[in-house]
Amino acid sequence: MEQTAVALYHNENEAQQVISALKQAGFNQVMLHTKDNNSDGVGIDDLCAHLTDAGVPDDDAKFYEQGIRKGGALVHLQVDEKRADEASRIMDQSRHGSMGNGGAMTGGGSMGADKMNTAGSTDRMAGQTTDRMNEQGERVLPVVEETLKVGKRDIEQGGVRVHTRVTETPVNESVSLHEERVDVERRPVDRPVSDADQAFREGTIEVTARSEEAVVSKQARVVEEVVVSKESSERTQQISDTVRRTDVEVEQVPGTKRTS
Repeated sequence: MEQTAVALYHNENEAQQVISALKQAGFNQVMLHTKDNNSDGVGIDDLCAHLTDAGVPDDDAKFYEQGIRKGGALVHLQVDEKRADEASRIMDQSRHGSMGNGGAMTGGGSMGADKMNTAGSTDRMAGQTTDRMNEQGERVLPVVEETLKVGKRDIEQGGVRVHTRVTETPVNESVSLHEERVDVERRPVDRPVSDADQAFREGTIEVTARSEEAVVSKQARVVEEVVVSKESSERTQQISDTVRRTDVEVEQVPGTKRTS
């Protein structure tokens, strides 16, 4: 798998010496970017996006672009991961060193030696943890570990909706009603008149017939109650997830033996 190596130098002469050392080591696809020169057809206005696409962090790509605009020279190459460390050492050790991301560049395009990060180049390997040299000459690799935090929130789990409606049901009841009727009957009689007959007196007799009729009334009574309530309880839920941690493995790198 290929990785991206990038280093910013004070001027084109320093960068050319780095390129020469890289090519002597067998790295042929080395690109140079300066304010007035680029070897891969990518202009300075497009350089930031080009580096970002190659895996360089956005902030570092902007820093490199600004460095070139102030007269710096950027060396950029794609390298197989097996030779990434070798390329990084060459870029670190060549010439006086490079201006790393921690270095400052003042206005006017000047870059004095006092502004140079003498610890070496800031190399960016896509897909790997970026390390950089601090002022104490140390490279610090942060070990990051995630922790799991479980909170709670209220959610609606559904319930019941109670509707009330009025229905009408036919009802039949029986009731006994009293009823009167007035009858007038003439009966033939043959007997002497008595005082009770009150003979030859005028008067009026009125007889009224009465009857009963059904009177309907309604009375509402509570015959049942529907009670809606909630019941609360507590339960324990086991949460399973994964957390990440950065592990740092230290590998001893043998030195190169030289014969006189």
